[in-house]
Amino acid sequence: MSRTVAIIQARISSTRLPSKVLLPLANGVILSHVCRRTMGAVDEVVIATTVNSADNTIVEWANANNIAHFRGSEDDVLDRYYRAAIAYKADTVVRITSDCPCIDTEVIAGAVDMFNSSNVDYVSNTQDRTFPHGLDVEVFSLSALERAWREATAQNHREHVTPYLYRSGLFSCKDYIDDSNNAAIRVTVDTPEDYTVICAIYDLLGEKFTHRELIALFSKYKWLQRINKDIIQKKVYNNIEEERIDAYELLMRSGMYEIAARIK
Repeated sequence: MSRTVAIIQARISSTRLPSKVLLPLANGVILSHVCRRTMGAVDEVVIATTVNSADNTIVEWANANNIAHFRGSEDDVLDRYYRAAIAYKADTVVRITSDCPCIDTEVIAGAVDMFNSSNVDYVSNTQDRTFPHGLDVEVFSLSALERAWREATAQNHREHVTPYLYRSGLFSCKDYIDDSNNAAIRVTVDTPEDYTVICAIYDLLGEKFTHRELIALFSKYKWLQRINKDIIQKKVYNNIEEERIDAYELLMRSGMYEIAARIK
């Protein structure tokens, strides 16, 4: 029988919000809610952290909460992911990030179902984004992950796990789409403003809510979206030209017209 394993990458270091995965939230911490919400859609959940001593606290947390874990390279996250998948005998890998405590079991299950019925290498809701930021899920085969692990050499392909799968043109990919399109909503945790939003959501909805209830909450309370609306989502760039275009647009929005003109 095919075995589906969710691998949640987690580490203590974070440039904008250090130790964010262990910040308190409701009756636990951010990471505990990510794990709880993922468990219902997969056969096993594994925390993939690093060999850095700073991440001993994540291992201690995982052990205390009976969550499987794997330790690997801090910088080569693709290698860490692949070795975790092998160690826990995954046939299908579900990639979830540890800063998404609003991830919905139903969304994960929907992506897994699409993967299982589509005969493709990779399914995600992150490339053609229609779900809120923070409901991100990627599903791919162990064989595709292994090929990426063997072949990928570029730094951005090693430190972000999946870019080689969806950018190399070597794998069949499919988008998991939400027709209602709520991509403007941000419920991932990368900054103090994001954390404020997440705490408000859990205060208003409790611990058990679906993505539909989440979207309805943002529709009811317009102020929620304004708290972190100016946060810029980190992005994996394919080349310097893509990065230059985004930098130009950011400078223009900030009124820094002279500097923007220099890089146009």
